Amino acid sequence: MINENETRSRPALALPRLRAAARRVAELLADSSQSMRCAREAERLQRMSDVELYRLGVRRQDIVRHAFAGHVGH
Repeated sequence: MINENETRSRPALALPRLRAAARRVAELLADSSQSMRCAREAERLQRMSDVELYRLGVRRQDIVRHAFAGHVGH
C-alpha cells in the first residue's frame, strides 16, 4: 500500500486512485437515484385502488417486487 508521503511525491499514482474513487461515488449516486425512483413507483402503486392495480396486472402484495423488479440484482 502506498502511504500519503509517497503519493504526494508521485502525483501520477494519485490520479488513478482519485478516478477510481470518483467512479465509485458516481455509481453510488446512480444506484441511490434508481432506488429512489423505485420507491416512488411503489408509493404511486400503493395509492392505487385494487381495480387500478388489477388493470396493470399487479397484485397489492406484489407492489414492492413489481416496483423494484428492474433494480434488484442489477
